[in-house]
Parts: sequence; structure tokens; C-alpha cells
Amino acid sequence: MKRLSIALVLSIVGVTTGCGLTIDAPRDFLRLNSKEGLKLTTADDARVWVREQSTSVPADLDFWTEALLNDLVERRGYLVVSDDEVTDCGPGRELVCDASVEGIDYRYSITVYVVAPKRIRTVEYLAPKEEFERYIAGVREARGTVR
Repeated sequence: MKRLSIALVLSIVGVTTGCGLTIDAPRDFLRLNSKEGLKLTTADDARVWVREQSTSVPADLDFWTEALLNDLVERRGYLVVSDDEVTDCGPGRELVCDASVEGIDYRYSITVYVVAPKRIRTVEYLAPKEEFERYIAGVREARGTVR
């Protein structure tokens, strides 16, 4: 199986702040050392990233949802398969999309939370489409443990 480079994988949030984040890792995920937020992976290349970023002006969840949709759909050409409100770690929004990279079909989930007026947190999960369902329940449970 081809490996998807982290550099190619949806760096939507950009520069992150604070590696002080923790998460109760989902089953089968191993935490990787990183200065760019939390990164976890499985042996079969499913990936999770947890990042926080400060913003220059306050913005609400609707703004961030619209910005993500614009980036994912309009700019990257992804197909949104679900768009749901979540409450596991405070009010948030989960977008699940399908994308094809280098001939491989992936499914991608990004959940965004506004954790302070000028601070957002994202929890991203990417896996080959055929493996996505295998891990998503554990990822959703784990994202509620981010602190």
C-alpha cells in the first residue's frame, strides 16, 4: 500500500501552538513525537492529528465550518459525506469527506471546536476508505478526552 505523506495530508489549520495537548489514544494507535500538536498512527497507516491554533480575531463555529467547507470542497475538491454537530468536547462540528490521493481512496474526518474566542482546536482522522469504519468509533470517543 502506498503511504500518504503527512505533508500532503490536509494541513488545514496551519501553524499550531501548544504541544501540551493530551488525548487518551484510541485502541491500536501509537503516539508519534511531534512539535506540531498530537499525531497518532496505526500499523496500517490510519492517522489522527490534534491541533490548536490562536486566531487574530474572534470567530464562531459557523465561521470555521464555512471556512473548512470552502477549503475542502471548493479548493481541494473533496466530497462531503456528512456534516454533524458534536458535543463530546464542547460544541463542535464534524465534517467527513472522501478524497482520492495518488489513486488511493481516503475518508477524512475533521472536527473543529472553538475553545476560546480567539482559539480553535481540530481533531483530524484520515484512513484509507476501506479502513475508516474500523477506527472511527474509537477516534470519536478519544476526541472527547483531549485536554
